[in-house]
Amino acid sequence: MRKISIILTLVFILATLQCLKAQETNGFSLRAGLHINELNKDYVNPTLGLSVGAFYSFHLDNLRVQPGVAFTQRGGKLKTTVSYGPPGYSSNSNAPDMTTTYDDFVALNYIEIPINFSLKIISLKKSNNIRVSIEPTLGYCISGKVEDLGQAYDVKVTSDVENINDIKPLNFGVKFGASLKLNHFEPYIGYDVGVSNIKTTKNEWKNRAFCVGLSYYL
Repeated sequence: MRKISIILTLVFILATLQCLKAQETNGFSLRAGLHINELNKDYVNPTLGLSVGAFYSFHLDNLRVQPGVAFTQRGGKLKTTVSYGPPGYSSNSNAPDMTTTYDDFVALNYIEIPINFSLKIISLKKSNNIRVSIEPTLGYCISGKVEDLGQAYDVKVTSDVENINDIKPLNFGVKFGASLKLNHFEPYIGYDVGVSNIKTTKNEWKNRAFCVGLSYYL
């Protein structure tokens, strides 16, 4: 009877350890990345932005679901060249045109709620693996700046059409990516496609970004 009790105890301990081992795959992670941003059509020259966030992982076989919250910088840049004549210039004059080039930009700060869905496609040693992912993201613009022809000012976040540079508060996008899980670390690469128009006027602005970064699992 004693031997049976010992065996049952050992079986219970092993089963508990297996359950704990399975639960270790779920947990918190931190992610930091670099975005190479642009706004389609107008501000197509890239700008750099940071993205930092925290996520929680749920595993369902090869599928991993990670809801999270993040702070992300977005925007774009545009070179604008303005031609004008010297003092006393008239359209009938033969005086050469003078030009000035401005590095106009849009810089926007968002609080975002992403949900990352990733599928394990290649298993490596231990818990290491290669994954592909899709990440729908809803963002809320908390602040921003615009520089237009050398004049910089804060953007107004509003849903009403009041000014040509007003920004809608909500942004929706989808990120497509791939990652390599290496123990506690997971470098990733992806491309973020803006779905919603963030301009309040007829001109269409959609956030886009090439993304690289690193996740750390606690």
